[in-house]
Amino acid sequence: MRRARFLSASAVLPLCLLLSAAQSPAPPQSPAPGAPQALPLPPVERPPSPPAITVILDPAHGGADSGAHSDVSEEGAVEKDLVLTIALAMRSELQRQGLRVILTRQTDVDLAINDRAALANAIGAGFFVTLHVGSSGQPNTAETYSFGTPHGGAPPAFVPRPAGVEAVPWNDAQSPYLVPSRRFAELLQVELAQKLPRSSDVPEFAEVRQLRVVAHPAVAIELSSVAQDDPSALTKTAVPLANALARAISVYRGISEGRR
Repeated sequence: MRRARFLSASAVLPLCLLLSAAQSPAPPQSPAPGAPQALPLPPVERPPSPPAITVILDPAHGGADSGAHSDVSEEGAVEKDLVLTIALAMRSELQRQGLRVILTRQTDVDLAINDRAALANAIGAGFFVTLHVGSSGQPNTAETYSFGTPHGGAPPAFVPRPAGVEAVPWNDAQSPYLVPSRRFAELLQVELAQKLPRSSDVPEFAEVRQLRVVAHPAVAIELSSVAQDDPSALTKTAVPLANALARAISVYRGISEGRR
């Protein structure tokens, strides 16, 4: 039988010290005298995110004001319900695309036009869109309106306010936005014509009070129509409407900021 060989304690201790020294990290080297010192890198500054674009969606009517009625549908669809359903679905899609969306109403309530305008006018820069469903017209099409006389085009520009006068008559709130609103309407109608076939590619003018009292680029969209066999099919236009709106706003901002 072979004898087991053991290291003595005096032999093990130096071996442990050698292994410990081999595994320890080397001490940091001091820079040589006169060598350039490494400077700490400055923190990376990220540019601030641009504020979200605000869209004010106004589902027309509500409460006792039901708007247009369907006389051919068994469901008895009414305008106030259709536009609210469409506005809620549009909000989801626009938010998914990074836009900020405010609804003038989220339930079946009747709000005065001035109350809707007061909500919109209290917001900073934004785009105002009031939603309607007509009683006639080509099914599943949309027409955009900006404020103006139906046969004479946009009304003449209002007289500028005197210097230092900030108040604007309520009924003249849209006056500084007549041209921006028309440009917005033209861009939006082009997009609607692509998203909803058979829609016109030229917007109309209308003396809509909901637009007149709003201090934003503002348009009305009228869908057609409650008279079709299945008016509830109009709710399926919500996503195409949202996409058309988002695209029109993007192009409008690009033109305004000189990027197009």
